Amino acid sequence: MMKSDEERPTEGVDEVVSEGTHVPGGDVSGEAQAEEAAEPSTDAFEGLAPDLRAAIEDRGFTGLTAVQRAILDGHTETGVTIMEMEAGLDTGAMISKVRTPIEPADNAQTLHDRLAELGATLLIETMPGYVAGEISPEPQDDSQATHAAKITRDMGRVDWSKTATEIWNQARAFTPWPGVFTHLNGKLLKLLEVEPTDTTGLAPGALGQADADGILVGCGGGALRIKRLQKEGGKRLAADAFLAGNPLQAGTVLG
Repeated sequence: MMKSDEERPTEGVDEVVSEGTHVPGGDVSGEAQAEEAAEPSTDAFEGLAPDLRAAIEDRGFTGLTAVQRAILDGHTETGVTIMEMEAGLDTGAMISKVRTPIEPADNAQTLHDRLAELGATLLIETMPGYVAGEISPEPQDDSQATHAAKITRDMGRVDWSKTATEIWNQARAFTPWPGVFTHLNGKLLKLLEVEPTDTTGLAPGALGQADADGILVGCGGGALRIKRLQKEGGKRLAADAFLAGNPLQAGTVLG
């Protein structure tokens, strides 16, 4: 239950830093919260526990995989929210937030790391005003939020009927895990670095030009250039090194 500014504690406030943590049994105090947040404290929780999330909670994705989902869906911005802790999942009133662009060079790892730094700074800047009662938390509009579902290993499989940009987003979202993959002549082929192009004329999954710049593969829209890859049981290689030991025939279909 939320507390008024007058009831807000001036000491003994702990912070929970997590993504998609659910407090069992509606218990937002004490041992249960410490265990679920993976940030246990030796002190008893008193009052509210500000909760830092790697997502902007007034719109877009919330939950455990918010970072990956934002990239996967082609969002160009995300951020960190500090909220009041409630029994629900990511439902507390927002205390403060900071936004950051999702750059073309970002993947889930680089974006996660940047959000962690932004969140730490935001927490330090926010807590004095919050404890002093100078900040009025803003209720969330649940209609603007989408819970980010769990990601599984099989979600890394490439569907070549999708556009090159969609597959590129998939590769960025799933780096470092679970990665993206396809099959060449029945063998697993991991795609480690890719980029979309506007090349046309290639059927989905069909190999096109392959040279030192990369290996072109047709998509449902445009073509994907594979720049680094790894065949089953092999080393991670740049495209030119891979082609030196694995010549590819144009028209071969990946799948």
